[in-house]
Amino acid sequence: MVITLVAVAAGVSLASTNVHADVATQTVPTTTLTSSPQDGQVNAGDNNSGNQVKDNSSKKTDQQINADYKTPVNAVYIDTVTADTDKANTIDVSGWHATNQYKTGMDHYLIALNGDNNQELYRGKVETVSRPDVQKVYPKAPISENGGFKASIPVDRLNNASSVRFVSRYTNDANGEINGGADFWYPTIQTKAAYLDNFKVNGNNIEVSGWHADDQSVNKPNHFLILFDKTKNKEITRQAVKTLASSDVARNGYNEIVNADHSRFSANFTITPAMLGDELTIVSRYSSDAKNGKGNRSDYWFNNSLKLGKDKNAGYLDQFRIDNKSNKVIVSGWNANDQSTVLTNHYLILFDKTANHEIARQAVKTLASADVAQNGFADVNNADQARFTTSFDITPAMVGHQFVLVSRYTDDATHGEGNHSDYWYNQAVDVYANQAGYLDQFHVNGENKQVVVSGWHAADASALLNYSI
Repeated sequence: MVITLVAVAAGVSLASTNVHADVATQTVPTTTLTSSPQDGQVNAGDNNSGNQVKDNSSKKTDQQINADYKTPVNAVYIDTVTADTDKANTIDVSGWHATNQYKTGMDHYLIALNGDNNQELYRGKVETVSRPDVQKVYPKAPISENGGFKASIPVDRLNNASSVRFVSRYTNDANGEINGGADFWYPTIQTKAAYLDNFKVNGNNIEVSGWHADDQSVNKPNHFLILFDKTKNKEITRQAVKTLASSDVARNGYNEIVNADHSRFSANFTITPAMLGDELTIVSRYSSDAKNGKGNRSDYWFNNSLKLGKDKNAGYLDQFRIDNKSNKVIVSGWNANDQSTVLTNHYLILFDKTANHEIARQAVKTLASADVAQNGFADVNNADQARFTTSFDITPAMVGHQFVLVSRYTDDATHGEGNHSDYWYNQAVDVYANQAGYLDQFHVNGENKQVVVSGWHAADASALLNYSI
């Protein structure tokens, strides 16, 4: 089944190269055209030089006899660019090229260039197609009636390019180099485009969302996202991800790419310890292989990078105080820690410095902390989700002792042990340590044989302990 994809300079279905996501793509040396004329500009040359190919016909056509070689004509049109979705072996291009620079015996070539850098991807002679409709418009151009053409380009020659530019060339050179005749450089055709809306750490996941519109999705309908480690230069993992509706993409300049209205994606990748400290990127792939994302494919390598922290650990206590009314230690603050991406359980530990042992611990969920990320800690993995708040009950055994707080990220959800990373805060709090007193009287009454005592005793601990002498 053949699907017509474009007319003139619309999107074209291109083939993939066999570039694996296991290693970074590298530039393959290719030929670059030596001349880049403006659209419609004629490549003037010595019409009598080079290896000339003889005209296959025994006599010139009426159009060639009556040709006007003085009035400049160099007009073109691409009618269709089509892809065979069943075999996916070739891209078929048809159109026409009329010029007054054509001389009998010249060869007609179609050249495909990478639209980003003009590197040549393909060059081949075209099949001539009669175009009397073109001849009516350009009756004195010597090649207008026979300027129609069609060509089949092997898909594996198009090098996974994100844009393609066709050049139509008449030349005396048998290899298709410039030698007399004329070139026409067609406008660049964008064949794929993409954008990442979101690429960030959230807890122990990397969140990815964006869109990838690609003409090659016509015959490579299976979409994969690949998480690639730029530091180690290898693929980490991949997953099949369905594309979603994206009418906004089609409305904003990409409507000529065939799946622009259904190109959005969203996915999560779990962070592992081996990924910490590395720089990561995303590859979006359309593939003919539904199972593994291999086979014929078209990749888009995003420029976005995400550097996962490894050793950064920062924190601050907004509150660390005693509440006399409730007999509690009130705690609030934040702890941003790179290791939290793999040590996903958060605990707060109240530690008795006086007795040198732990008093209590609690599992405490972290809360949103955009202000932390915005104020100097954006490079810490969980800086935007690092806040906490809780309280600890005060017991009689704690009276008069000094305490500090420890924030812990651990892989042990039940007890807060296992592999863990701690942050010890410098702030300390004394529990009901303040007290004062005075004796107004303290003497023996001989008559009553009693010791007389009077005075006062004020103590923070009175909020918790009963008074006795």
